[in-house]
Amino acid sequence: MWLYNFSQARFDRVDAILADLFRMAGQLEDRGILLQAHHCAWPTFWRRGGFLQASEHIAAGLKLHDQERHAHHRNVYLGHDPAVCGLGINASVQDALGYLDRALRCEGEAIALARRLAHPPSLAHALWLACEAGAARDDAEGILAPAAELLKLSEERGLSQPRASALILLGWALARSGDAA
Repeated sequence: MWLYNFSQARFDRVDAILADLFRMAGQLEDRGILLQAHHCAWPTFWRRGGFLQASEHIAAGLKLHDQERHAHHRNVYLGHDPAVCGLGINASVQDALGYLDRALRCEGEAIALARRLAHPPSLAHALWLACEAGAARDDAEGILAPAAELLKLSEERGLSQPRASALILLGWALARSGDAA
């Protein structure tokens, strides 16, 4: 329900769902549900410009995340690893807050973690977020390699949405860098 409403920009419903998730996690004392509540909260705040709140939810979620205990989350909730997502979104958050070094570190950590997990959808998510962060800071040259890798991975794995994003981002980067023929 969160993803559906988030995708529709129905933030009044998103806020209610987030409140329910945090309430349920507390009532059940379930760290997995709490992790997913934070996993839903950080993109919600990020997309709405609440960068400090997004950063707080990312930090809380990463603190809860246990790679072994929460391994199934990448296949059940949103199709990617929550820690990869948190690190990837944190790159854009840190960019927005003016911390380029932190942003670049988060991008690298997200991609490295996704590679270690050997979970193609998580790697696609990390590459996609790295490209988005690079595009936001107008780093066309910097996103050429990750966008090309995202396109190749998406085509190999039949990941249509990441493929579409890779094509858009790669086209933008090529046009901005002057390499478009």
